[in-house]
This record gives sequence, structure tokens and C-alpha cells, in this order.
Amino acid sequence: MLISCLMTSFVDWLNSQLAERKMSPADLARSMKKDQGIVSRILRGERKPSPETLEAISKALKLPVETVFQAAGILPTRNSDLSPKKRELLNRLEGADEETIQDTIDMLETALKMQQRRAPGGNMQKVKG
Repeated sequence: MLISCLMTSFVDWLNSQLAERKMSPADLARSMKKDQGIVSRILRGERKPSPETLEAISKALKLPVETVFQAAGILPTRNSDLSPKKRELLNRLEGADEETIQDTIDMLETALKMQQRRAPGGNMQKVKG
């Protein structure tokens, strides 16, 4: 069950990476120098990618290998120690386009500035994050 859950989230992550780059599964397979059937089985959740395949995916997508291994559930994510609300925020931003992400960053900066102004002692108060 855990493997199935990890595979589903990796498949979703990989599909979002392909969509973001306007790449097809065939494009990914060519970039990886792998058979298209391998990529198709991974994207259908029928095959768990090997470490070598994950490395090829990282090169094809021009991502750090750690990022791909984290998405595949092999390495812990950097946000594993975040609170549930912070993790929810990151998860919601996962599929957002760049404009939405920038808007969210701008709103967050405004909210943090308002929090600093409300804190006792004025702007010198350190904000926990």
C-alpha cells in the first residue's frame, strides 16, 4: 500500500514536471535514452523506477538528482519536519503556475510584514517561521 501511495504521488509529480515543460512521455524517453515503454509503465504506475532510471529522469528534466529521488520517496524531503499547515501550503502550490506562485509569495510577504507590525516592540520583533 505504501509503495502504491508513493508511486501515485511520484506519477503525479512526474506528470506535472512534463506538463510544466510541455514534454510528452515520448520526449522524456528520448531525453533519457530509454525505451518509451519504460516511461509509459512508470507513468501508469505499473513500474517502480530504478535508481538508474531516476538519474536519467533528473538529467532529462535538468533537475538535481536529489529532487527526483525525493519525489520518488527514496530520500526524505526537506520539508518533512514542517507543520501540517506549511506542508499543505507547499502541496497546494505544487501544481500552480509561476504567476500564481509569485502572487502567493507577494501575499505572504505582505502578511508577514503585517505580523511584524502587530508584534510587541514594532518592526524589530523577529517573526517565527
